[in-house]
Amino acid sequence: MAGIPKRWLPLIVTITLIAVLAAGACKTPGETPPPEEEAAEEEAEEPAAPKPAPPKVNEENYVEILARTVLIREKFGEDTAGADKEIEGLYEKMAVTFADIKEFENRIGPAGVDFLQPKIQEKIQKLLHEYR
Repeated sequence: MAGIPKRWLPLIVTITLIAVLAAGACKTPGETPPPEEEAAEEEAEEPAAPKPAPPKVNEENYVEILARTVLIREKFGEDTAGADKEIEGLYEKMAVTFADIKEFENRIGPAGVDFLQPKIQEKIQKLLHEYR
């Protein structure tokens, strides 16, 4: 380092360091990103976890299903096989299963089921003409 004065050495090192860092920061097309950036891009591309589906049975269709079930049982009387077949058709029409209904009952609890009994009775009165 005979030709460069010692006082310029820190300046030369700083300029060289800046040039190297600037060159490394500039990407050329087709250059692969560092692994950290790849992971971040992959996480961003993954679809968000699907939201849980809403329950199939809500208060309104629970009341409807139970009212119709009571009327079907009354209509068929002793013919439980015929009643069961018609109730299965009702479940298909409403796009629910017996397990869905039981899950709703468990979710609202016995007090909730008791609370809905007057609504079920009212619905039975409205639907009575369909099953006579």
